[in-house]
Amino acid sequence: MTSRENHFDKLITTYFDRLWANEAYLGAMGGLLKQSFAARAQWNKQLEQFWSAWQLPNQEMQQRTLHGVNTLLTEWRFEQEEVNERLAKMESDIAELKDLVAQSVKQPAANAAAQAQAPKGHKGNDKGSDKHNGGQN
Repeated sequence: MTSRENHFDKLITTYFDRLWANEAYLGAMGGLLKQSFAARAQWNKQLEQFWSAWQLPNQEMQQRTLHGVNTLLTEWRFEQEEVNERLAKMESDIAELKDLVAQSVKQPAANAAAQAQAPKGHKGNDKGSDKHNGGQN
């Protein structure tokens, strides 16, 4: 090692030795650790109360319940996708039917207009109007 590295190592070592011997630093760090342990204990207590409210006292029951919930959610998601696909198919079928109805409404109107414009005259094969021979040809 060079003298520069030795000097840096001594400086760092001295700094941390003094820091860790400082009562104020140790008191502050001790307080932070104490608070974090208290927070962790409170978290564990609330989590235990949550699970006992669901009447799941041990880890095995908790895991079994979570697995069941996950299974139900997965099945629901697949059912929802299937319902959405069926709904999209029905919507497309309805759109096609609407188009067909619109076309069939336009077509008789066009046929009626064409018949109205056609010349009125003698219809060639009208069997029902032949009264003289008893409706027979």
